[in-house]
Amino acid sequence: MSKKLEKAIKEANKELKQQDHFQNYQISIDGNFKSEYNEIRLSSKDGVRHFPICYAETEDMAIAIIKAYLIGLAHGKDKSYPKFCDKN
Repeated sequence: MSKKLEKAIKEANKELKQQDHFQNYQISIDGNFKSEYNEIRLSSKDGVRHFPICYAETEDMAIAIIKAYLIGLAHGKDKSYPKFCDKN
């Protein structure tokens, strides 16, 4: 994993900690970018819950997906997909 992607994940997880609803979640990547199926997911820190965000073929694509996801979460709507799934 490139330093650029590691930095993007670290910053994303820092932003999640600042949001009340997502303090116990982190963004992670399941894959090594040697195939097109590298899952970006929102996971609970205890490892029980996983919400797939998207698949990325490249590290640059993964960075764009992570940034876009955080922008969507920043809107703070209680009816957003991750907040809805977490309540259920």
